[in-house]
Amino acid sequence: MVVRGGNGKTGGVYLLLKRNGSTFLEDEKQVHGKSRDYDNDDELHFGVHKEMVFAKNTPPIEGAQWTGIVTQIAIEMLEQGKVDAVVCVQSDENDRFTPKPVVARCVEDILKSRGVKPCLSPNLDVLATVEALQRLLFIGVGCQVQAIRSIEKYLGLEKLYVLGTNCVDNGRRPTLEKFLNAASADPDTVLHYEFMQDYKVHLKHMDGSFEKIPYFCLPANDLNDVIAPSCYSCFDYTNAVADMVVGYMGVPHRIDITPTISTGDRKTIVMQAEYIAAALCTAEYKLSMSCRTAEYRGPCVTAGTILVCPVYS
Repeated sequence: MVVRGGNGKTGGVYLLLKRNGSTFLEDEKQVHGKSRDYDNDDELHFGVHKEMVFAKNTPPIEGAQWTGIVTQIAIEMLEQGKVDAVVCVQSDENDRFTPKPVVARCVEDILKSRGVKPCLSPNLDVLATVEALQRLLFIGVGCQVQAIRSIEKYLGLEKLYVLGTNCVDNGRRPTLEKFLNAASADPDTVLHYEFMQDYKVHLKHMDGSFEKIPYFCLPANDLNDVIAPSCYSCFDYTNAVADMVVGYMGVPHRIDITPTISTGDRKTIVMQAEYIAAALCTAEYKLSMSCRTAEYRGPCVTAGTILVCPVYS
């Protein structure tokens, strides 16, 4: 099995040769307890999952990429004692876009990781420091999640929770600079960006303003080396072996959401008006996290990962 990872400076590939010869789809069955149903369009495209919901964190976390759903989940799990630490990615002290994987043991360290770092990040490099921990929350994109699933049994953890995010393409730091210079009139003040459903790149600047550039206005021929070579072979945008995934897979560009509560036998998600949190659990370890009120709307399907689609307003 070839699992893509990366080096924050040069890019790279993790080669995980599994002795039992298991495939990615067998890993999916092992994690979720069932194989995806290929006659079900949702499972065919998104993988095995229990629920799919539209959601936003209210009030939003200041400085988050959008409303801070991933950050809030990590904070809630740490504060409620469900985990001892969180593997997340902060920014390098000298460069906001250079990723710096950390093992966060306090809320302050989690908050420092808010926002996306659109460069290859060696998240597994910090696992050598988790030996004394029992319960860990790991946050990562598909290639990083595949890698940690492959070595999960060797980590000696009592419990590993995996919170995934969607990833379509990543780059190396020098090529990111090239993209920002081509896309923005003021690249030095870009805080983060997203390719959105209105066929525009939304670039958020440090002053809170947005710059919106149509996809077709980008000089594509000059940017063909921006995406890391390892990303061209990616097949796991949906992060199919995570416990929960946060990302905008097919969510409408604008949508109003109404308060409601979700329940389930295998995984429970409760999203509150003030906070949004998640319970990530398996049949062996039933976990129920409580918050204050729920806010989401979306279709319910059965078994596996919970997919959370952020709503941008």
